[in-house]
Amino acid sequence: MSDTTEDGSRVLSKRERSLLVCLREAEAAAAPLDLQRLASRTGYAVNTVKTYLSKKLEGVLVFRTEKGWMVRGAARCSQERFATLMSQKAGVVQRALADVHSWRQVLRKVLYEGQRRGYHIGPHEEVLLESLREQEAPKPPQGTLFDEG
Repeated sequence: MSDTTEDGSRVLSKRERSLLVCLREAEAAAAPLDLQRLASRTGYAVNTVKTYLSKKLEGVLVFRTEKGWMVRGAARCSQERFATLMSQKAGVVQRALADVHSWRQVLRKVLYEGQRRGYHIGPHEEVLLESLREQEAPKPPQGTLFDEG
């Protein structure tokens, strides 16, 4: 028997549903994730939780901060979307992020597609983009050593 619905989408396992519920609760509480508690509530091992956070959910639903892992977007994440995130192959993402050139290509493509579709960047994305902006090198002084101007 397949773990899919009639429309072909994957059904979340009991543990995955528990993980999504825990992420939603953490987001509502605006509290960093407690990995040990998350593991005990979902039935996953702590190392498995860490793997899921870093390989499948980081940058999408969970974000590392100075406080720890914080959750953003889980409240709006459907079970179907979560199933897709949990089933994605980490290798594709790792290849896209292998070097700064490939990362910039992916970033440009995503920004272009969003613009083309009329999407707008929210405050969280603006902060991320601003933090990634390269600082301009100082401009050389005008004129030469022997010029007045």
